[in-house]
Amino acid sequence: MSSAEKSEKREKSEKGEKEEKTEKGEKAEKREGDPISTVFGGLVLIVLGIAFYLVVSGRIDWTQWWAYFIAGLGAVLLLDALVRAALPEYRRFIIGRVVGGVILLGLGALNILEIEDVWPLVLVGGGVAVILYGVYTSRRRGSSWTES
Repeated sequence: MSSAEKSEKREKSEKGEKEEKTEKGEKAEKREGDPISTVFGGLVLIVLGIAFYLVVSGRIDWTQWWAYFIAGLGAVLLLDALVRAALPEYRRFIIGRVVGGVILLGLGALNILEIEDVWPLVLVGGGVAVILYGVYTSRRRGSSWTES
């Protein structure tokens, strides 16, 4: 390899590193400017605290705390999706939060109500929702599954 080729390769490498640092900086700026994520983290801790409080106060048994936490986490995810849908500047990947929230809320509720036999169907429903959303957005954009 000639010295010119080595120099060119080094310049490309340095340029790629600069672009990567710029992208990381932009992502960090987006996270810093997103107060919804901070509120979400706080709500998760609140839900966890409520679940433990219910156990300590004797309202539920230690074997049930996780079902209440999972259901509460699902509710928080759905609330997060609703807030993001209402505020366009923070709208991103809402469908994942909705599907995840419904799955977690469903799993928690089924266990709280002691209907444990059908929990796999909640996962199946979540998978179907993701597939339907993918097909819907694909058709809405006008793209086809057969296009390359």
